[in-house]
Amino acid sequence: MESEILRTIVRGLAKPLILWFLLKKTMHGYEIVNQLTEMTGHKFSPGTVYPILYQLEEIGLISGEWEQKTKRKRIKLYRITDKGLNALKHFKEVFNKCFDLFFKDIADFPKTFTKK
Repeated sequence: MESEILRTIVRGLAKPLILWFLLKKTMHGYEIVNQLTEMTGHKFSPGTVYPILYQLEEIGLISGEWEQKTKRKRIKLYRITDKGLNALKHFKEVFNKCFDLFFKDIADFPKTFTKK
């Protein structure tokens, strides 16, 4: 049960994490899949990540551009847009407020926990 809840939370963080990765540098989809897996410790598959990338691109938070690597191989590089940067700033405001209180309460757990 706990691992299922954690997996759901981690999956929910995928979009802001992708925006954060793209804030640092342009990346191709497979690189994003690997980065998400490495960052969270949870396996992300291309079948999970690519629909998120398509959605983020469709709503204008990221843009993708095809790049010809070789005569036969093309890759799509993603980058954050201004709209995506604004969304990331909004996520930061929300997360700061929530997580500051959340982690403070966890740190004070023995003192704040009361059984009813």
